[in-house]
This record gives sequence, C-alpha cells and structure tokens, in this order.
Amino acid sequence: MDERIDPNLPPETRQDFQDFLNGLDELMASNPHHATNADSTPSPGESTRVFDKGKWHAGGEYPEDLEPERGSTHIAMYLAWAVENNHIAPAFANDDIIAQFRNRQASLLELIEWFDDVLASDLLTPEAASFSDRYYDGEQEPLYFSDYSNLLTADLPTIYHVQPTIENYERIKPVIQQRFEAWKHNNNTL
Repeated sequence: MDERIDPNLPPETRQDFQDFLNGLDELMASNPHHATNADSTPSPGESTRVFDKGKWHAGGEYPEDLEPERGSTHIAMYLAWAVENNHIAPAFANDDIIAQFRNRQASLLELIEWFDDVLASDLLTPEAASFSDRYYDGEQEPLYFSDYSNLLTADLPTIYHVQPTIENYERIKPVIQQRFEAWKHNNNTL
C-alpha cells in the first residue's frame, strides 16, 4: 500500500485511494504536460485526500434514468471553480484540458473525466485543498452540498438531476467564491 495512504482508514477506502493514486501516477506518466513538482507531491507523512469520486455516487440510490457520468456533475462544478480561480496544483495547471475549459472548448463533464471523475487534494493548491477540507468535506454537513442543493435542485428529484451546464456552473460559482473569501477572512474557518 502506498505510504501516502492513512493506514487507519477502512480497507475498502484504502483500496479506493490506492486505485486513485495508481490512476493519477499513470496519468502523470503518460501525459507529457504533467511535470513533477514538489508542491504537488505530499510530504512524508502527508497523504492524498480524496474528497469525492464519481463512482461513489453510482449504484445504490443513484437514479436509474440518468447516465453514470451525471454522478460527477457536482464534482465537476467544484473543480471548474478551482480551475477558473487558479487553485489547480502546478503539476496540472498546464494540462490542455485546463485551457480548453477556460476557453469553453471543453465541457464540465470533459473536465472531470480528464481527472478520472475524482476531486483530490493533489489536484489542488495547498490553500484550495485546505479550503476544501472545510467547505467540500466539512466535519459537520459539508456546506458545498448544502449550497449546491439549495441553489440548483429546486423542483428536481435529486442532486444528480442537475444539468451539467455552464449556466448552472455560473450560478454556483459566485457562491463557492463567497465561501472561499469568507473562509480566508475568518482565519480559515467557515
């Protein structure tokens, strides 16, 4: 098992992390745009934190009438905010998909697919990863899901029914930014 993975996690979670790290390593090795960078590699004793994966939302109570990719829409919108606000780790900042998304030549789902439908601390700057610990994956109810649901799911049966459109992203983007600014202003608390 990779030393970046917390050995105290349940075995299934450790395996998910290992699978993610293996995929990330393969992606970085196969893509010449990925440069190794000390800022994007966890320090000894520091582990990669996986905030969310599209596959975590498939199955179970996931709506049968939706494509599996729609389970990543909320992740894609959060990652899009990170991209547009320069909160992507240096190892990924020059990937073609980043420029394509900024120029609206790539969709939200194409953006998240590039990153294997995963949002993890290694993809973000340290500041954005710290913010995500609180906002996206907070100890109590994560505020991001509350904001996302309150803003985008009115009259929809589930959060998965939110359309993965730029228009919907443009609605949630200022809310995420306001939360980020408040987090910075309040000494990293929400």
